[in-house]
Amino acid sequence: MSKNRITRGLLCALALGALSTSCIGPFNTTRRIHTWNREIEHRWVGEGVFLIFRALPVYSVAFLADVIVLNAFDFWGGEHPIDPPSPERLQALADADDARAAE
Repeated sequence: MSKNRITRGLLCALALGALSTSCIGPFNTTRRIHTWNREIEHRWVGEGVFLIFRALPVYSVAFLADVIVLNAFDFWGGEHPIDPPSPERLQALADADDARAAE
């Protein structure tokens, strides 16, 4: 095998090891964006925002920021720089989803 191929393999193994340190974290950034999107009252506007956020890599960038940077802060420092959605907001969204399902 060539030296270049071995070097690439080692770099890939190191990158994989760095990304899989088992600090799953709370993914607060991604959860806050999802919560904000779910709070949009009008169903079609919420769907439009969701599609725009998928077309522009908003969800992907938030997820990668959580995985690579923010969850590492939580793992190593014990405190996540972004607060999670409040339990009251999450319960209100769950109640609204139940009401929509009952319609």
